[in-house]
This record gives sequence, structure tokens and C-alpha cells, in this order.
Amino acid sequence: MSSLLRYHILPGRLSIQHIAGHGTLPTKLTERALESNLPQRIVVRDHHNGVMLNWRSRKTKNGIIHIITSPLHSPPETRTMLHQAPADFSTFTLALARTKLAHNLDPAQRQGGTTSAPTNAAFRWLGEQANRFLFSRQGERCLRALMQYHIVPNRTLYSDVLYSSNGKAHGLFSGHDSGNGKGEVGCAGTVEEDYANVRIVTLLKERDLAVDVKKRFGEVDMRVNGFSRVERLDLLARDGVVHVLDQVLVPPRKIQDKDEGEDGKELMIEELVERLDGCVYEMTRGEL
Repeated sequence: MSSLLRYHILPGRLSIQHIAGHGTLPTKLTERALESNLPQRIVVRDHHNGVMLNWRSRKTKNGIIHIITSPLHSPPETRTMLHQAPADFSTFTLALARTKLAHNLDPAQRQGGTTSAPTNAAFRWLGEQANRFLFSRQGERCLRALMQYHIVPNRTLYSDVLYSSNGKAHGLFSGHDSGNGKGEVGCAGTVEEDYANVRIVTLLKERDLAVDVKKRFGEVDMRVNGFSRVERLDLLARDGVVHVLDQVLVPPRKIQDKDEGEDGKELMIEELVERLDGCVYEMTRGEL
């Protein structure tokens, strides 16, 4: 019960205008599964009837004690969230199981993290041939590398705050309360628009993700590697955050091509292997 109560308390005296100006806000509930016991957050979104909290509960009256329409439940584990939505993530969870990477989403094994979760439709976008290859024995190493590229350990990137492994919370936009000190990460902006660029390290060796976050008139747009759009932001987890993608992330070419990420274009197996640093060749050598 004490955890539930702490999840309903925001530090400080916050007006509804202050609350509405953020994408997420820290609560009094700290989590062992987040970096250095940093606070669990709530998601804030504008709604035509007021302000929506965690996508469901609405704030209904002004004041420092804010009345909400339903209780806020602390978030589930990342792996639980993914398994509870098979219509969206069954291909992703199958890939994690086949590559034995599911243990990287065990809260006992990590301190926070960011999971980029492609939908089933995103996997279909790769094309039937690429999917057949990835889920075959020959393509297993490529599938593992691909899944590693979707998991960022020990750094939780929300739409407005970055939690880092040293216990610091860096606000992405100027004037935003990070919940544990203030900071900016590649931040720029005007009165109408804020922009931030963040690089985060994945499980795939020497392959980072470049994340661009743009906030314009209250609307937030997040893109990964310049073109993969985050379809749903800030799905809170007890051990980090999940962002839902409309495309499977594939490491960019060593030399960028102007057609990178063209919608509707199936990825050829040879190109997939090349962009995953020759994973099939390495697997073959290792088995000889």
C-alpha cells in the first residue's frame, strides 16, 4: 500500500499548468530496478477534458491536491508488458526467446533500460524473405544481433528525461524538472519548439542509437536513427521504458545512402547481413 501511495505523490507544489507542460514527471516512488533507485515516473498528456495521467486517469479539478478519476497503478515489468500484448509484440517476444536475450529484460539482472519494441507489422515490413531467414537456423546469429540493437541497458530514455547509470537524471528540454537534478542532452529550441538529440549504447557492440526528440506546441515526435518513428511513447515499466516502433531497427550502412529507410522497400538478405557486420560469416567460422 505504501508503494501505491508514493506513486500518487509528486515532489513539490505543482500547479496543473506545470504538470501539463511535461511528458513525464517523477513521483515519490523509487525503484530498485531503475538506475540507482531513481524515481518511477508518470506519463502526462493533454486531453480534451483536462490532463491524462498514464494514458487513463484524468485530473478533474485545479489545486495543489489534484483529484483524479481512477488510481494510478505502478508499472509492470517490461517483459510482462510485452507478453500481455501478443497482437502487437508476439514476433518481438518470440525473437527474444529464440536468441536467449529475454534474460536481459529480467529486472533482477539490470538497472533500468530502454527497449525499442517493433510491432508485428514492423516485422512484416522487412519482407517475407528476410523474416524466413532471420527465424531460420542459418540466420539465428543475425536475429540475435538485430535484437541486441533494440535493447539499451542501464539508461532509461523517456520522451523528456534521460536516466543514466551514474544516478543522474538529465532533462532533455530547458526548464523541465528531471526529478534528480537538471541537465540538457544535445538540447536546442525556441519558445514554440524544443529539440534534443541523444545517443544511447545498445547491447550490439559499437552500435549506438541516435534518438531525436522534437516537442512543438505540446506535441512530441521521437525518431530513431533519423527515420524510424516511435509510434507510441513512454510505455512505463518497473525496470525502464518501452517505445513502440513502426519499423524494425537495422544498423545504418557504414556509408549512408540517400534511400536509407525508404518506406515499403523490402530489405534484401545480403544487405541485412552486411549491416549487421557479416553475422552469418562469423557464425559459420565459429562452427567450423
